[in-house]
Amino acid sequence: MNMKEYKIKSFEDFVNHIGKYYNNKSIRLYRGQQDDLPLNPKLLRLVNINGRIDEFYNIEKRVINEFKKLACTCDAKIKDFNDWDTLAISQHFGLPTRLLDWTSNPLAALWFAFESEKNNKDDRLVWGLVVEDELLIDIEKDNPFNLRFTKVFKPKYIDARLNAQNSWFSIHNVNFHGKGGDGLPHFNEVDSINELEEFEGHLARFLIPNCLILLYDYKKTFFEISEFVQKPIISYSTTASSYSQVIYLVNI
Repeated sequence: MNMKEYKIKSFEDFVNHIGKYYNNKSIRLYRGQQDDLPLNPKLLRLVNINGRIDEFYNIEKRVINEFKKLACTCDAKIKDFNDWDTLAISQHFGLPTRLLDWTSNPLAALWFAFESEKNNKDDRLVWGLVVEDELLIDIEKDNPFNLRFTKVFKPKYIDARLNAQNSWFSIHNVNFHGKGGDGLPHFNEVDSINELEEFEGHLARFLIPNCLILLYDYKKTFFEISEFVQKPIISYSTTASSYSQVIYLVNI
């Protein structure tokens, strides 16, 4: 796929390129990554790696149901969440879902790209995504579990951290490739956003040297954003996040 790529040399360089990236009124989203990995959500990565892609929907249902049972013991409001709200809050607290995190704040994305040390010296990465109307989905009308195509949506801010992070999500699906030898439909391999035709021309990559964070005296000031990005807000956050690890490590 053809896409714009920017090699960033400094923090100021990043800010300047982001300024140029805002060249019209389209929605601009960003995603920070420590490494250059495909744009696939966690649940799709896990079922693909473990050779269980045919079980995607059953695994997803089990994970979401277990999360709701646990979370409702800490916050009764969870039982009244619709499917979009449940997916958003599940993703936010670490469950493997069909959602991929994005933010409308490029500095929040940069923070996530540099939030921790890593074992290699490869560039950090911030993805940019231009969202036109055809990529948006109406969460008031559509069912998140019946989508055929990868789309983008802005969640309701049901949690203060979602608000602080200016959260958006892309929602993904596995693709059918027709009937197999047993006469039943089989699943294709997962296509990441950066391989999908409908996202052609919508993506950009900002490659940032791993050493960038060591070059600036104002690192502490810049990373004060972490207080808002990372701080848990609601009571069930720690329990839900920890339990989510158990769910997919044991059952996937």
